[in-house]
Formats: sequence, C-alpha cells, structure tokens
Amino acid sequence: MAGMDQSWPKLHSRHVWLLFLLSCLFALPIFLVNVPYMDDNARVLYGYTWSRSGRIFSTFLMNTLGLRSRNVLDLAPLGQILGLLALSCCGALLAARLLRGRRMDDLSVCLCALPLAVQPFFLENLSYKFDALPMLMAQSCAVLAALVPEGWSGRRLFATCAAFLFAVMCFYQPALNTFLALAVLLFVCDTCEGRDQAAWRALGLRVAALGVTYGVYHFVIIRHFVHGSYAGPHSGTMSLHDVLSGMLWNNLQQARALLASLLHGGPGVVLGLFYALGAAFVWSGVLPACAAQTELQS
Repeated sequence: MAGMDQSWPKLHSRHVWLLFLLSCLFALPIFLVNVPYMDDNARVLYGYTWSRSGRIFSTFLMNTLGLRSRNVLDLAPLGQILGLLALSCCGALLAARLLRGRRMDDLSVCLCALPLAVQPFFLENLSYKFDALPMLMAQSCAVLAALVPEGWSGRRLFATCAAFLFAVMCFYQPALNTFLALAVLLFVCDTCEGRDQAAWRALGLRVAALGVTYGVYHFVIIRHFVHGSYAGPHSGTMSLHDVLSGMLWNNLQQARALLASLLHGGPGVVLGLFYALGAAFVWSGVLPACAAQTELQS
C-alpha cells in the first residue's frame, strides 16, 4: 500500500551502542552485587528449567549456552549483557520507527528506546541470574512483533507477527504487555500522521495474530508442557470480569507500592526528570501533528 513502510526501520549502529552502554550503566549495580534472586536459588539447588511453565525457548536457549550440561549454568552477568545488547538493537529500530521523518538525535533516540529496559518495573527482571536473558529475549521479540512493516502483504505481516509473538510466549509470557503497549503507541503515531487506513489495518492484523498465536500456544504448548503444583493453576485464562475486578486493581496497587519504594531520593529525581522530559518530548510532537491533521480535514 502507498505510503506504508515496505521494510524494517534502518538500524544505526551508533544508536545501538549508545543504548547498550546506558542500559548496562543502569544495570551495573545488579552486575556488581551478583547475588541469587528468588527463583535463582531453586535453579541452583535443583537445576530445574522453564519448560514446565510453557517457556520452552528459555530452556532451549539456556541449555544451548550451557553446552547442554546437566544443570543450568550461572552465566551472570553475561546473560544480562547479551540480552541488553539484543534489546538495544530492537530499541534502535523502535526509535527509528517512532522518529520517522524527524531528526534522530541521541536524546530523542534515548527517550524513545531506553524505557524498554530503564524503568523501575524491569529492575526485577534484570535481577535474575538465570531468567534475565530469556526475559530480555522475550522483550526483544515483543518489540519486533510490533515493528513488522505495515507495507507488507496482510498474510506476510500476520505470519511474521505471529511468529514473533509465539517466541514471546515461549520465552516469557508477560512480555506480551510490551507488544500491546507498542501496538497502541504505533497506532496513535500513524493516526496523528494522517494514515488512518494503514493504522487500522496494522492494528487489526496485530490483534488477529495475537489471538491466533495464543490459540496455537494453548493447544500445542500448555497442554503438553505445563504441569506441576505451581505452573498448572497459573496456566488458566482469566475471565474479563476477573481481570477488571481483581487482577487490574491488584496490579495497580502493586505498581503504586513499587513506585513509592523506588522513586525517592536520588533515583527518584533522576528517573522523574527522565520521564518528565520524555513526556514533554512526546506531546510536543503529538499535539502539533494532531492539530495539523485537524486543519487539513477541515
């Protein structure tokens, strides 16, 4: 379709290394502490992997890095570093997509891409010695699923997006939140640029790919791999009523408690300024674009 991207955004190596350096700087205290965190202790003691939780790609990846030894090897902080490098590449692609037609200075790229990893809610993921790499790979696949070029044919876009989403579920299912957030963000950006038809088409294909991929994952992976006293009960799908009445409210409370504990003192000032600057940057571009589109339509 005319006016739609036919290829992936251009990857600038300078931006990749900039994002990688800043992400590693953010995670440096975790690297230096180098202590087991939550599930790490059980993996050290019993060597169990992730397949029973439906995360078969996580098991395959860590077994491959461990040369298929009997137990999962402690590669920290190598796992976090490799994962942050992969996520930095995807972040640079995301920044190029969001800044399409605009100046791609270092500050703009960082504001668009760094929140993929540099955020309070991702600190826990980076703290795992064993899980960090699969979680970062899931985050990377979620970004790629949202960035599949809209100019591709519907079948190709759908299949590619579904493949990345299947990888997300097999690495770490909660990373689907990143895909959903980016799908909405790209939809808003496209509509503000006056590409309503392309925006609705891409959003519909992404949602359809998510629904079909979940069905395949449920019948192929959950039924055959997920078992155990913990994973089994957590593999069920919640009803919309339970999500809205219970889970959503519970997540909001946990988010408030986490932010209250993290956003104080020096870190609170630094992160607060970073996100305030990011919000001002976004709205400085969104509001004029929306106003220009309104003038053209009138």
